[in-house]
Amino acid sequence: MKVVPVAELKVGMYVDAVHQQKGDMKVKTQGRVANENAIAFLKSKGIVSLVIDLEKSDLSDELQQEGQVSAPEEQVKATRKVSVSLEDELTQASALYEEAKHIQKKLLHSIKAGLPVNFAPIKEVSDRFVASLDRNPNALLCMTHLREKDAYLLEHSLNVGILMGAFAQYLELDEDVVSELALAGTLHDIGKIEIPDNILLKPGKLTDDEMVIMKGHVIKGLEVLKKMDGVTERLFNVVAQHHERLDGTGYPMGLDEDDINIYGRMIAIVDAYDAMTADRCYKRGMPPNQALKIILKCTESELDRALVNKFIKYIGVHPVGSLVKLDSEKLSLVTEHNEDNPLSPKVKTFYSFRSNHFVAPKEVNLADKHCREKIASAVRAEDIKINYKKFFAEQIVVAK
Repeated sequence: MKVVPVAELKVGMYVDAVHQQKGDMKVKTQGRVANENAIAFLKSKGIVSLVIDLEKSDLSDELQQEGQVSAPEEQVKATRKVSVSLEDELTQASALYEEAKHIQKKLLHSIKAGLPVNFAPIKEVSDRFVASLDRNPNALLCMTHLREKDAYLLEHSLNVGILMGAFAQYLELDEDVVSELALAGTLHDIGKIEIPDNILLKPGKLTDDEMVIMKGHVIKGLEVLKKMDGVTERLFNVVAQHHERLDGTGYPMGLDEDDINIYGRMIAIVDAYDAMTADRCYKRGMPPNQALKIILKCTESELDRALVNKFIKYIGVHPVGSLVKLDSEKLSLVTEHNEDNPLSPKVKTFYSFRSNHFVAPKEVNLADKHCREKIASAVRAEDIKINYKKFFAEQIVVAK
């Protein structure tokens, strides 16, 4: 793979992805450049640079017609349709998430013990993540909010895999790319299993020496990946770049924006978001809206502004799976994001603060013109005196 400025783009080059652009126009992510008109079109739409696959490029005059990039048309993203109801998919997603934690735990144990690592089970889980996201992405997105403080490494890795897959689908990337990105997210932090707990779980600020050791988790993870059969170049590079930043302040290579591809830019955003919102044994996670504000601030130098804007548009002010309190004093689970009206998602009410009792779960579309209820505030599960995770498993997942 090579990043090529649009000024150096040639007919026959195989475009793997848009690397940098000034506008928000969405183009095909893959294919050969068919003619000079295609190049002129890309320039006119603010494309600055592209990721080129040199092995697939054909710089001869005889170009294959299949998969060509010909003056792409601007695309208006349609609302993604779901094939399965949230209630039905939650049953499968809940079981899948628990199974995934078990498989990921075995994988990390094998790595720490120096045992041979079986790549197949975690890849199968990742593929099933993508299949679930295809049917109804909101189910697994709900699961990413059911956290345990003592399971950060396990859950963070799975959550980044889910969020990467969901974000890639939102960007309408090719199916094989979505699968690779979901798997890369699941594996991005495997090197942390070799970081001593006194550093990995330290509640205070790390010393300079400790930070050097912590940053070493990326290289350690890449060394593990090199021993696995079936790891693609794209997957490897995503893991390698998840802590790189556009201004060159990231690690381990200190790459600048010209050398960080779109997938590395994506995982930098997703990884930071989940890390900031996660509870750990030594600190509480921050609310999603606060994390998104920090991420947006980072677009001044570290993160890709166009991708951050798209991520925020996808995740929403009140992300799917988060809890909110309505002005009727009812506690509700956000079940579906409303891209046209972010402050009025679909929710499921299940608890009354007025009576301090659970109520029968009820779907409410806050955007409905007849609905008089509004969100009063976001709520953290840790701040309410109920066993939300237990209730979610027993009532929300099985509710029909």
